[in-house]
Amino acid sequence: VQKLIFELKITRPQNFNKGFSVFSNSLKWKSYGLLSHLLKNSQIKPVFRDILVLKLNPGQKIKCECHCVLGKGTTHAKFSPVGTTFYRIFPRIKITQEILGKNAKNFFKKCPVKVFDIEKCTITSLEKLIVSSPGFCTFCKECLTVKVGNFFPIRIGRVKNKVSFVIESTGVLSPEILFHRAIFLLVGKCNEALSSLYDNFSLKTSNFKKKSGSF
Repeated sequence: VQKLIFELKITRPQNFNKGFSVFSNSLKWKSYGLLSHLLKNSQIKPVFRDILVLKLNPGQKIKCECHCVLGKGTTHAKFSPVGTTFYRIFPRIKITQEILGKNAKNFFKKCPVKVFDIEKCTITSLEKLIVSSPGFCTFCKECLTVKVGNFFPIRIGRVKNKVSFVIESTGVLSPEILFHRAIFLLVGKCNEALSSLYDNFSLKTSNFKKKSGSF
């Protein structure tokens, strides 16, 4: 299977005065040749059904074919199902002393990604600042610029034995499937490298024995 073909046939009535938008859900798969038998039980459709294709005026129509070429990421990056993949060491955020009342609200407003939250302190019944979502931290260091008295009560570091690994998919495959397939390919490459090393080692050993036996 080298390509899939989708058809688009839409006509806007002459007396239809409202806005007429054509979305990707109007693309219909066209079966042809062996594909009609090989993929007869498959539901082939666009991943995202709400992409605007075009808008038609009264009386206009469109008829076209869209050819989807199939390929692998090893051939060209445009065929890769992975959008962005990255990892980072997990942030550690520590409040060295209690931050209460107005100071707590100031810190809460200062953080652009809402790492902190405010809760009621049971002893003093005042609002208290807590770290609720440390994983959201982007190390912008805005919270490090705020003082409470003469102290900077926030400390930022990294948890060295904890890593956040992020896989962003284009929608063709889920991130879970992409991760498992990547591990499978990595294991295959490791086995291939070990096999190559073993073959080279065996060859050198046999050559050494032949040379040793000639003396």
